[in-house]
Amino acid sequence: EELRVLHNIWKSPAPSKVIAFSWKLHRSRIPKKTSLAHRGIQVDDGSLDCVHCLAREEDAPHLFLFCDFASQVWKAIFRWLGVIIVIPQNLFLLYGDSDLFVL
Repeated sequence: EELRVLHNIWKSPAPSKVIAFSWKLHRSRIPKKTSLAHRGIQVDDGSLDCVHCLAREEDAPHLFLFCDFASQVWKAIFRWLGVIIVIPQNLFLLYGDSDLFVL
């Protein structure tokens, strides 16, 4: 399953910057407050809470899917594209099926 996800990311027709970002996101290589703190890097006021909503710890799933701010951004983008989407339960599901992105 993991190989299929990575294959779908790298074979995507998206621009190379988007593909590289997607790969980093999937591999948890995007700097988030939790990962920076884990490396001993002090962030802002020392809080690990999400910078947008302050509701919970800033991790990749929250920052890119579940934060109210992120959710509203995704909904606006897909509404603009005329696509109906249900926000997935985790980031892994975004890349599991390449047919998901065929418009």
